[in-house]
Amino acid sequence: MFRHILPALRRFSDPFTPDFPGFGGKPHDPHLRSLDDLACWLRDLLDELQLEKVVLAGHSMGGYVAMAFAEFFPERLLALGMLHSTSLPDTPDRQLNRSKTIAFIEAHGVRPFLDVFVPSLFHDPKPAWLAESHAIAAQADPQAIIACARMMRDRPDRSMIAAALEIPLMYITGTHDALVTPERNREEWAGIPMAVKKIVDGAGHMGMYENPEAVIEALESLVESVPRWA
Repeated sequence: MFRHILPALRRFSDPFTPDFPGFGGKPHDPHLRSLDDLACWLRDLLDELQLEKVVLAGHSMGGYVAMAFAEFFPERLLALGMLHSTSLPDTPDRQLNRSKTIAFIEAHGVRPFLDVFVPSLFHDPKPAWLAESHAIAAQADPQAIIACARMMRDRPDRSMIAAALEIPLMYITGTHDALVTPERNREEWAGIPMAVKKIVDGAGHMGMYENPEAVIEALESLVESVPRWA
């Protein structure tokens, strides 16, 4: 999903965009059952890469994992970016929708789900964006999608973790995001006055496609916010 903006990110950072197990053609790991498990998986991956500290930016569910990582391994973070994401838990309606998604995929498979889900990620998508996003998502193991839906449905409220962070924290929000709405983010921001807020005009949930320049500018600002002595 980030390949289109990686050349620009390399101008000011050394970006690394790993696939979670079960995605991008990687095998599903049934032992990963929570966002906390994925945070530990990410810790282990950084250890393998000998990366002691990083600027961590997570998109959507990646942001949920990033916030779990911030709770358990704050010493590994230089800064945290939440791209179309939130530290708040699912609302009851959203939890119900996750359960319906799980039941639908179990009954009908992944492809019919993606036909509905992928267009909902965008505000005004181009056909090429839909085709590429559908192809990326179709690589995922169905059991990984189901497991991640459960993780997101059952995730705790980590807004207090976000508020207590002593590193730069940035929220990057699409003006037309229907999944993590600007209204939902504003509710969260009320308790985190020190967080930096970046608005991605004209974007739904996929700012890296819909307004890449704004996302690149925001991420560059996040990297530059890290104290030089960190």
